[in-house]
Amino acid sequence: MSEDLEVVVVEEIKGDLASVRLPDTSLDVWPLADLPEGVVLGDHVGVTVTDGARHTVLLPRPAGVRA
Repeated sequence: MSEDLEVVVVEEIKGDLASVRLPDTSLDVWPLADLPEGVVLGDHVGVTVTDGARHTVLLPRPAGVRA
């Protein structure tokens, strides 16, 4: 069980899949449904894993960036 927050970056969205840059700089493809609602390219998403379940939260966007 791990509850440490890690940050991934949304690199690409195609249909219902998203490419995310993982903390180790590798790319992985996740179902868009596994990411917070309203996520867009360039968003930073906080990820925790508890008992094997992934939990995500949209991190604040830089000032001046519109959703």
